Amino acid sequence: MAHRGASIGGNHLTNDIAIGLRTPASEAEKIKIKYGCALASLVKHEETLDVPSVGGRPPRLLSRQILCEIVEPGSRNCSAWCSSGLKKTGFEDMFASGVVITGGTALMEGMQDAAERYLGLPIRRGVPGTSED
Repeated sequence: MAHRGASIGGNHLTNDIAIGLRTPASEAEKIKIKYGCALASLVKHEETLDVPSVGGRPPRLLSRQILCEIVEPGSRNCSAWCSSGLKKTGFEDMFASGVVITGGTALMEGMQDAAERYLGLPIRRGVPGTSED
């Protein structure tokens, strides 16, 4: 079963970051890719990042932990959405071999571990143009 939920999850996470950090969506996407982590427990409290502000204000230095506290619930919600979709098929017991996650957000630090934790299934990242036997 293939499902195209990555854009939903990734776009929602970017929007959550933009709102939570009060930064433009284009900057939120860059922050998600460079600094995002789906499990806050993987991030050291002393790690920081510069967050561009809106309205010509100067950038702010924030803890990466704050970013992860925004991203982690979003990754949990995305996994719950996927789990619900799997259950609706009636074949949820047939996914014992696992699930493939794709898209830019799938590359975010901790995303594979978070998805395994929340879905209770083995997870691997899929990369376009490759095949694994």
